[in-house]
Amino acid sequence: MTGIASRITARAVWAALLAGAVVAASVGARGGEAPRMRVETTRLSAGDHVLVHFDAPVKSNARPLWLTLVPIGSTEGFVGERVAIDEGAEEATVSAHEEGTYELRLVSASSASPAVIARVRVDVAARGVARREPPAWYW
Repeated sequence: MTGIASRITARAVWAALLAGAVVAASVGARGGEAPRMRVETTRLSAGDHVLVHFDAPVKSNARPLWLTLVPIGSTEGFVGERVAIDEGAEEATVSAHEEGTYELRLVSASSASPAVIARVRVDVAARGVARREPPAWYW
């Protein structure tokens, strides 16, 4: 098999989000099974962290794995901040710095080119401003 064994379409991603934000894919016969990943929530505030859980300890099979949060619609090769996933990790976190709609990608790095093996849509809202006094309608 070359590239991603199964292409994840927008419809498949949406269905996965509705089913609890669990996405899995296969990286092909040489790479073995990709870990299933689940995020705590797909709606965050700017400055929060996306908490990602894996269904089993991560085994990289000689290919480093990392997470990246990129603007939705970015090309497959676009990479944001990389968060390396340690061998045996069961969870990881990625910072969501600014508001917008993003795609959290699980990437398998190979000598030829990195391959996206799983993805989840994440919506980041503007951070609310804390008030020091009650709103005007309160009085």
